[in-house]
Amino acid sequence: MAGRRGVAIKRGAPPLEAGGRPGRGRHRLWAAVTVVAVLCVLGGAAAETLRLEHRTERALEAQVALANVAHQVDGVRFQAYSMLSGPRPLPSDYAINDGLRRLTASNAATFAGLSPLGAPVETAVNQLNGLVERELQLVAERQPAAAQSIDSSSVGPLYARLVGLSARDTPILDSQAHSAQASENWTLVGLIVGSGSLLVVVVVTFETSRRRRVRAAAEAQGARVSGERFTAMVEHSSDMITVVGPDTTVLYAAPSIGAVLGRDAAHVEGTPLADIVHPDDVLRLWELCEAGSSDGEELRLQHADGTWMTCEARGTRMATPDSTSAVVLNIRDVTGRKALEDQLRHQAFHDALTGLANRALFADRVEHAMTREDRHRAGLAVLMIDLDDFKIVNDSLGHGAGDELLIHVAARLRNCLRSSDTIGRLGGDEFAVLLEDATDICSAEQAADKVRAALAAPIEVAGRPLIVTASIGVATLAHGTTSAEDLLRNADAAMYVAKAQGKNRWTPFQPGMHHAVQERVQLKADLVEALAAGDQMELYYQPVITLDAKAVIGVEALLRWNHPTRGLVPPLDFLAFAEESGIILPLGRWVLRHACLQAREWRSDHPEAPLSMSVNVSGRQLDGIWIASFGSRGV
Repeated sequence: MAGRRGVAIKRGAPPLEAGGRPGRGRHRLWAAVTVVAVLCVLGGAAAETLRLEHRTERALEAQVALANVAHQVDGVRFQAYSMLSGPRPLPSDYAINDGLRRLTASNAATFAGLSPLGAPVETAVNQLNGLVERELQLVAERQPAAAQSIDSSSVGPLYARLVGLSARDTPILDSQAHSAQASENWTLVGLIVGSGSLLVVVVVTFETSRRRRVRAAAEAQGARVSGERFTAMVEHSSDMITVVGPDTTVLYAAPSIGAVLGRDAAHVEGTPLADIVHPDDVLRLWELCEAGSSDGEELRLQHADGTWMTCEARGTRMATPDSTSAVVLNIRDVTGRKALEDQLRHQAFHDALTGLANRALFADRVEHAMTREDRHRAGLAVLMIDLDDFKIVNDSLGHGAGDELLIHVAARLRNCLRSSDTIGRLGGDEFAVLLEDATDICSAEQAADKVRAALAAPIEVAGRPLIVTASIGVATLAHGTTSAEDLLRNADAAMYVAKAQGKNRWTPFQPGMHHAVQERVQLKADLVEALAAGDQMELYYQPVITLDAKAVIGVEALLRWNHPTRGLVPPLDFLAFAEESGIILPLGRWVLRHACLQAREWRSDHPEAPLSMSVNVSGRQLDGIWIASFGSRGV
């Protein structure tokens, strides 16, 4: 696979020597030298074998020549003796046959040339021929005594000497023959061994070459399969793999670019990748191409349909055949993951029901706003908003209706406030507003009036119009507030004071409010404990008298709280927050039960004067569910 500038993507190619595969030239040279050396040894052995064979043949020829000489001399002497003792006299011109003489001389010369003892033998044979010829001449001349004298004095001793030389030379010639034969045998053995070695060398060389070829073919097959796998992996990868030059020009683009960006790889190659990168991310792309490597750079790339895809790019520098620098980019589409991260981030810092900032995000915004205010002195205020009697909506219409009401309230807060203001839902029916650039308390109070006015119109929930009011606490950076936590606590304290003062109003924070709120919280905890103990609540009965008869016709039960440290606590100090918190229901049940028990006791003691018993109840106690529950329990 190659791009327009000859950039090839190859994997697994082994390094090669100048002569082809690594070390092949050295192996061939070694095999050639070995073959030449073995051939030289075999040639020398063959030459030595031929020399020894020729030497053996010469020794055998010398033995034959020596035997022939002796045989021929014996023949001549026998002929002379025969003539000498025969019945017929020899002719006067009788002499040794020329053919016999030449044969004897030839054999003697042959023996002289083949044996180290040949020269004395040849001399003795020549002398013997002369003496025998003389002896035969004397026989022919009828001088037997002279012939007998030459035979006994000269021919006999010379023949004996010739026989002695022959006897002495025969073992030497036999030894030379045996030595030559033994040397020839060993030479043949060496020749056979050398031939076998040469055969082994040739076989090993050919087998090694065959194995190398098989291994090279296997490696080539493996490289081809590896290349095909790599090609298939690149072409079918879900990631977009590209090779870009230093100027972001795309040198190669895998076909997977079609699945990621909906673009054709052939059209993208040769064009700058920066053309389809978001303008705000082009600088990061250039830095990536310059650095040549990256663990993961986030880039936005434009899809063929015009949308922007969020991608993660990882780079690795590579060398191209023309020695230019290029970077392999592995680009993965993370648009879905990025959207999920944004969604999770939004859910972590926003209210799921209304989409407003949650408590964590709102507190963070207040912290940042206070940091900016320290530098610019632009002013800052927080509104704490709590819906009045929201619990009644949940109890009467259900939590679904309550959620719908909260959504409508959030929408009205968005519409009545500035886009620069931060609105948050802190939990339940409690909202908060961060007002930046609030130069004084008047700006915050004007925003509070806008909120009350926005909530004044009826809100239709579950097919019913509801009138919604809110108690609002206003806090600014006055009174030495130095932290976001203090500012939120001040606004919360002012909101509780506004609720205690009658609801549906806003109240600015004052330094003494914290103490009042703490007192209220502590009193509420003491009331719950007193109701559980049952010995701190008391009923006082106020008589009802007719003016005309001046007679008692009934009593009214009045609740009093005998606090262990505060003494008698007036009803106005605890009944209001008891009704808000719902403690009024178990408290009212306690009052009705004890009032009814007292009325039954009085009626038993004074049946002649029946009395009526009056008990004050709150609006929440008149709920049908509570009445039915109380009736089922009985007095």
